Amino acid sequence: MQALLRIFHRALPNLSTLRVRYALRLLLLVLCLPLSSAWAFISSPPGSSFDLAGGTVDMMGTDLVVEGVLVLGPGGRITGIRNLIIAPGGQLDISGGDIELSQQYTNQGEVINDGGGHITRVDGGPGNPIVGPPGPIVITPPAATSVTPVPGLAGGPLLALSFILGLWACLRQRSTRNGQPAQTV
Repeated sequence: MQALLRIFHRALPNLSTLRVRYALRLLLLVLCLPLSSAWAFISSPPGSSFDLAGGTVDMMGTDLVVEGVLVLGPGGRITGIRNLIIAPGGQLDISGGDIELSQQYTNQGEVINDGGGHITRVDGGPGNPIVGPPGPIVITPPAATSVTPVPGLAGGPLLALSFILGLWACLRQRSTRNGQPAQTV
């Protein structure tokens, strides 16, 4: 940080150290913004087919989104799921297998259970707390409802909003002289 301050002072000698520090913080914020929109989940895309063949997968607290076909097979197990989402057109075959999730189960596709398959809600620990009653989840066909998407910020608008908020925070100075309240530049 000190080396960057020296470089800025040589290039722009009229800037105060405080303003240079705010500029560096803003630069760091802008460089780190792309990292803030990371999502953790595993998805079986439409048209894909995955067969676990009786194996075991620990999702470590991430979401499982089924848009294609996912077959557990006898003895197959998927644990550590945060949210299980079966999208429209998705197919999950849990015959003879077990799924453990800790939060939400959403079925908008098809779940096949020819016997012995279970979906259970369990506590996933501090990083993946339980939401809803623990125990077996009743596998139901998808409800015939229309889904209205919730508008969200993604990409450019999110980046612009983050930049504006960061700039606003950097321009705000707090004065501690003579007990004066915070002042906005």
